[in-house]
Amino acid sequence: RPDAPIGIKAVVMTLMLSLVQHFDFSEREQDVLQLILLGRDNDLISQRLGIGVAATRWHVHAVFNKTETSSRKDLIDLGLRLSAHTERAQA
Repeated sequence: RPDAPIGIKAVVMTLMLSLVQHFDFSEREQDVLQLILLGRDNDLISQRLGIGVAATRWHVHAVFNKTETSSRKDLIDLGLRLSAHTERAQA
């Protein structure tokens, strides 16, 4: 159905694609970005990726620096703005 709710994974993928198209993330930063967008905290990101919490904090900081954001909320807001802009440009 066209009016059916979009699943969270589809939303995360849309945000991921928008952010990756606009910023030069390393492969590891993309892994961290995806988990941030899924709402994971640094401890869970570390466990999922098999890296230390300090390394996770480093990658989160790198993502924030590249996107000129300072929080997970700001990052998600940026992804939403970029995806909305892309959708309008394609319409």
